[in-house]
Amino acid sequence: MTRDSGHSVSPSFLVVGRIIRPHGVRGAVIVEPMTDCPFRFEKDSRILLDFKGVYKKTLTVISSMPFKGRLLVKFAEIQSREDAEDIRECDLVIPLGDADTLRSGEYWVHELVGMSVVSENGERLGEVADVFLGAHQDHLVVIDDEGQEFMVPFVRAFVIDVNRETGAIMIRLLDGLLPKRKLR
Repeated sequence: MTRDSGHSVSPSFLVVGRIIRPHGVRGAVIVEPMTDCPFRFEKDSRILLDFKGVYKKTLTVISSMPFKGRLLVKFAEIQSREDAEDIRECDLVIPLGDADTLRSGEYWVHELVGMSVVSENGERLGEVADVFLGAHQDHLVVIDDEGQEFMVPFVRAFVIDVNRETGAIMIRLLDGLLPKRKLR
């Protein structure tokens, strides 16, 4: 989908990771990466901590290594478990200008969220509420007009067109894709 595929926390920043929890007593944290760019968490990389929308602080990576499907990261500015606990569930962001250039057929998550989802015949099926970033493929999380959620694999077999100008994503309907309608 994208290289730095996190949500946009503001028009000028992209989320590239989320601090899940502290690890150990020396300030290391478990990070859920939201980027395809491994260099974002390399030694000496600088990244911004978005402290719950209140302020941003620059952090410098001392070390980073894979850890149970996530990353174990140590930042120079976070020295203790207490410091790490203070930043639990905070986002790690980059300025939009530092993001890689998108190739044809790539989209930012924040561009897709809020787009209408329509069938090939133009029937409105719902709106993209979120994007689930999977290891093998991504999925659009769609909420229909009745409030039911369904997922659409973000692959060519299902997604026919993404139109930024009209704000619509056209999908191919296959049996079992849509939720069963509630009986009234």
